[in-house]
Amino acid sequence: MLRNTRCLVVGLDEDGRVAELNCPWGDCEVDALRVGEPLPESLVAVLAAVPPEQAEQHFPFIYLDETTVVDVYVLGPAAERKLILRDVSEAHQAELKFQQKAYEVSLLSEKQA
Repeated sequence: MLRNTRCLVVGLDEDGRVAELNCPWGDCEVDALRVGEPLPESLVAVLAAVPPEQAEQHFPFIYLDETTVVDVYVLGPAAERKLILRDVSEAHQAELKFQQKAYEVSLLSEKQA
């Protein structure tokens, strides 16, 4: 199961830039993340929402770019913080399709009533 999971561990330097990228279960590459470059704005906002003393936080369905959606797990205190990004792009697209279908059914029900 883990081999089919696209996860990326992101290490940060003291300036909040990407210091390391590690994909423990296979090959996964995210265009929005490069070593030595700043984090995307969405991840900067996630980190800003976590209190410095908090060691663990989960943020579901965060967009890294137009097509990549990840669950973000923030681990460790601020000085040693790491991010685990789990690719949920396919699941998110399926959820959006389901919501659209439910909305269409709701409109049809209202129209028939």
